[in-house]
Amino acid sequence: MPDHRLFPREQAASIGLLTVYRITPLGNRQRIGSSLLVDVSKGGVGTKLDFPVRVGEILFLQNKTFERHVVVRHRWPLPVGYQVGLKFCAPPAHDKEAVRGSNAKRLPLRGPTFF
Repeated sequence: MPDHRLFPREQAASIGLLTVYRITPLGNRQRIGSSLLVDVSKGGVGTKLDFPVRVGEILFLQNKTFERHVVVRHRWPLPVGYQVGLKFCAPPAHDKEAVRGSNAKRLPLRGPTFF
């Protein structure tokens, strides 16, 4: 089977467990479980999950030292759980927490401000 990776991968022992969130249609982050990272590269991560995710779904991964939005690229069933390939991506526009954080840092206030 050919290797289609754009970037070399490295073991991800230093990052540890991540909390996985699904972005709901209303833009809220819904915690769906934890992830054990297998490898990491400049383009994404390989991980093991105990729960199913859909290819193309956008997730948010977070722990004390790491947080990124990712899109599910591949999913393989394992005897227990799934091995999943995740590609880093930009925050989706409907993620309320990401939009709120980026607006506070990047956009100037417009119009009247009331306190």
